[in-house]
Amino acid sequence: MTFYDMSRLIEADKAAKPNGSTYDADCVDLQMFFENRAQSRIRAFLQALGIGDKQNRYPLDCGSMRMIVEAQSVVYSTPPVRALALANGLELEDNDPEMRALNTVLAKMMYDVHWQTVDERRNLFRNVAIVFNESRAHGCVQMRIFEPFNIRRKVDPFAADTMDADEAVAFQMAHHSDPKAQLFELWTHNDDGSWSAYRVNGTGELAGPQPYPGDNLAPFGDVAPFMMVYDEVPLNRAYLPLDENRLSFSKMTAGVLNDLVYLIKQEAHTTMTVASDDSRGIPTETGPGKVWILPSDSTVSTLATSPKIREAADQLDRILRLWAVSESLPSDTFKDEKVAATGTALKVKERSLARRRARQVPMVGPNEATAYKKLARVHNVYAASWGLPFLDEELELKATASQTWQPTDMKELQEVYFKDIAVGAESMISYLMAKSGLTRKQAIEKFERVQYDRETYPVMQQQNPAAIVDGGPHAATGAEGAQKEPGAFNPELETATEGASITDAVRVSIEPEELPN
Repeated sequence: MTFYDMSRLIEADKAAKPNGSTYDADCVDLQMFFENRAQSRIRAFLQALGIGDKQNRYPLDCGSMRMIVEAQSVVYSTPPVRALALANGLELEDNDPEMRALNTVLAKMMYDVHWQTVDERRNLFRNVAIVFNESRAHGCVQMRIFEPFNIRRKVDPFAADTMDADEAVAFQMAHHSDPKAQLFELWTHNDDGSWSAYRVNGTGELAGPQPYPGDNLAPFGDVAPFMMVYDEVPLNRAYLPLDENRLSFSKMTAGVLNDLVYLIKQEAHTTMTVASDDSRGIPTETGPGKVWILPSDSTVSTLATSPKIREAADQLDRILRLWAVSESLPSDTFKDEKVAATGTALKVKERSLARRRARQVPMVGPNEATAYKKLARVHNVYAASWGLPFLDEELELKATASQTWQPTDMKELQEVYFKDIAVGAESMISYLMAKSGLTRKQAIEKFERVQYDRETYPVMQQQNPAAIVDGGPHAATGAEGAQKEPGAFNPELETATEGASITDAVRVSIEPEELPN
């Protein structure tokens, strides 16, 4: 018996998606190219264009889609700095019990790993959904990630960019050509703001064990345990349009690549021609171990084809360069060997990518604040049974994305950070996070350990070499004697002027063995 009219939900979702009739299919193609599973697509494309080896059952793909997406997914390459804040905006200290509880829960969830995947998928599809649910197997909240082609939404036209206002949402969990074999997790919005959850097939019939047996009412009150994440502000759109150029470039690069392989095959395996009055019995196979017995008046020659291999390779390179530029990436993204460039030159090359990051970074805070409210509600329902601490739902999670600027080398990292440290704009903790890819907690632990080691095992102060050789004057000591010429970093006074020595700053702040060569 039909429980819910899935056809109406599917049609409503199709109307909300750009190019509704083809949107999901294009998403599937994107995923297949991203996962290097697009051989069937490439084969059909080659046959349609009449290029490449028609007999090749395993056409090549250079994996460019994955390279593009991974190069763009940098917002979560280093975890953001997270803090819980009171209603007045005051942030809790790292050692506060609520912060310790949060860090325990997020570590159990592998929170940062999941957000890295979310970042990757939203750069691939421009939209992705997160569902928070209990995991009995892992004893914590589970973050499930759904691609746009696995989402069905009946949106509120006045709040299309938030699932909280949807009339109904369904997440497809199993695909099949037979609708009765399909499986959806269906969420319906009740009049009192609560949500009910069901498992149904493609025809809307109840299927399998239900998530919340009995009345099917989810135990989360008016909190919808799911959300959308976009790669830019959606401006009240349920879905952002796909980058259709990606599919075009993916197919074109695969087409030229496989045509290049065919040209190489032509060059390697020449065509033999035989001139004879008697064509009977003339062999058609060539190669090592093959013997031809021909009429005495026959002549054999090679048919020259002159395939344009170099030209095809150059065209492939041009297409890849153009694709990279269209994706806000440096034109040499696909090159194995890149020409060495100065820091300034690299910044110019990556300017477009920096602008792309700049559009995504402001959404880190709101996205994670929303995610905290949802995961905290789900977590608290089951926390006692999991033996985990409760999360304070009255607090607000503040997340600050890690630096979007990418240093070109360690020297540049030090130059920028230690000038900021000298004027109070940065700290050694943020430097250690950027240098070693540490979380804030890990960076603090490392800094405290280094400081302890420095006090316990002091480093011998170097003398002026002249004093050792000929008894000359020793280097001055103490705060006053440590004053240097303008443009110096003074470790005793913890001051610096323009041109401060980065080496000095590093020497008093991190372990000696970590100093760069």
